[in-house]
Amino acid sequence: MGINKSFMSYMKYIPYTVSIGEEKIEDLNLDISLASSNLQLVKQVKVTDVNDVFCCLLLCNTAKKLYNSSLYLFKQQYKQNQTTLTYETLDKLMKNELLYPNYARLYQDLSAKVSQQVIKLFSQNIKSFWGRKKSEKLTEEERKKVNLPRYYTKNGLIPVYYTKQAISKKAFNKEGVLHFSGTGLKIKLDESLLKEIKSFSQINQVRIVPSTRNDKNKRLSDLLNERDLFTIEIVYTAPVSEKRSNNKSLELFYRTSVIYKINPKTNKITTIEKEKLAEARYTEDFLKSVAGIDQNLDQLAVGVVLDNQETLMFNYDIKYLKSVNQYWNKQKAKIQEEISKQEKFLEELKYTKLDFYQTFLSEYTASRLIEDIKILIKRLKNKIKKITKKRNRKIDNFTHQLSRKLINHLSELGIKNIIYGKNVNFKQEINLGKVTNQNFVNIPFNQIIERLRYKALLAGINFMTVEESYTSKTSFLDEEKLHSYKRNKAPKKYTFLGDRFARSLFRSKKGYVIHADINASFNIIRKVTGDNIYEFINMRAIRGSCPKRVKINLA
Repeated sequence: MGINKSFMSYMKYIPYTVSIGEEKIEDLNLDISLASSNLQLVKQVKVTDVNDVFCCLLLCNTAKKLYNSSLYLFKQQYKQNQTTLTYETLDKLMKNELLYPNYARLYQDLSAKVSQQVIKLFSQNIKSFWGRKKSEKLTEEERKKVNLPRYYTKNGLIPVYYTKQAISKKAFNKEGVLHFSGTGLKIKLDESLLKEIKSFSQINQVRIVPSTRNDKNKRLSDLLNERDLFTIEIVYTAPVSEKRSNNKSLELFYRTSVIYKINPKTNKITTIEKEKLAEARYTEDFLKSVAGIDQNLDQLAVGVVLDNQETLMFNYDIKYLKSVNQYWNKQKAKIQEEISKQEKFLEELKYTKLDFYQTFLSEYTASRLIEDIKILIKRLKNKIKKITKKRNRKIDNFTHQLSRKLINHLSELGIKNIIYGKNVNFKQEINLGKVTNQNFVNIPFNQIIERLRYKALLAGINFMTVEESYTSKTSFLDEEKLHSYKRNKAPKKYTFLGDRFARSLFRSKKGYVIHADINASFNIIRKVTGDNIYEFINMRAIRGSCPKRVKINLA
């Protein structure tokens, strides 16, 4: 097929795509996770036996020595030639008994596959170092401050990674025990865990993770007396249950595309490649068992559509997250204010007013005062870390319980599909005032989404996120047309039929009142299904009714 020269000059070397077969679904930033797919999960087992703790201690300390040895070889090479050592080169050097007998002994103390994982960990840190060194975002002064990774302390501990090949298959199948090859470490698994991990093929990786990695003050012998020092993390693939395999409300289909390119010599179009793009398509069953979720600062609004035109509404209270963040922000601000005062006083003491203070104090006392202030600043910074860890634990606990209660509730109702309203970069671009921004940004909505996602998939429920622009302003009761926000283009001004006359109330054009967030949740469903959802919805159940409030009782 020939083409004219003017067209060729315009399209020269520019590949383009032509779609054939199925038509592409409208791009709504739809992120779909099907319940038929496998999940990768992590289970933690605490090491309590003294002998097992001792074994873990030796393994983590040996891994630390191997890491430090790799760093030493790298630094010698870097100082001489300003070049890097690749993973393959480091691996060969570390097991060379003629050149480095001590390093080879460390390499052999751990199994070969475990030692390789330690060197891989070091290589990743070096890649990060070079990435920061060559980053265009940093200035020249900032690049100079980028340093090589540091050595771990003498009594330091680092995680040890065991691949599936370094775990005894025989011990797992017969006794339900994790036997780490080349060691006497054997971890007995609970029956509840063995029900989830039924076969050895599900295991991907096992990690020994120490809680303290760099403790200068404690000896290794002192660490034996500590409990909960080590945690065994098992990374495994979740089995596909019957519930998930029978869920056919959402199916994947493939759109075939062919990419063409113009050959400038022959003036002909040639085929470069063919590709299949996976897309989702919902069936009629999808419309009969779907739930839409709208998020805000105080609650998760859930609109549920079931078979036989049964429509339900729920509000899950999440004010606890806001209160935890508010308390944390206040405590953090107080401590940071005290730190800045002490740092300012320290600068004055060092450079401007040292002579003044030494008229009243001896030289020894003045220097001692400086050291005391430094210790105080360090303690205050550690206090910030402490309250932040506490805040993170509280949020972690709440999000787990929230997601579990919500998924169990929807699973009991027979829901097979969940649509969660989410906007990309909505936290970064939000401008609700200083106080509201502070509360909103710190709430981990993405953490809630991910925990809902994997728990939904385990329960046999499809989970998807869709952009939620204009869902709160559009009137669901009036069947008003939905609009989508496009980031690269200037936002358009739309006029809407209904109005939000109170914080939690929305009034339609016909005068019907609905909960504002529930209105948004049903519009989120409509973003995916279109107006077909109206055939399966009981409008009378929505008009003027109040959603059921669900509170999370923390255990």
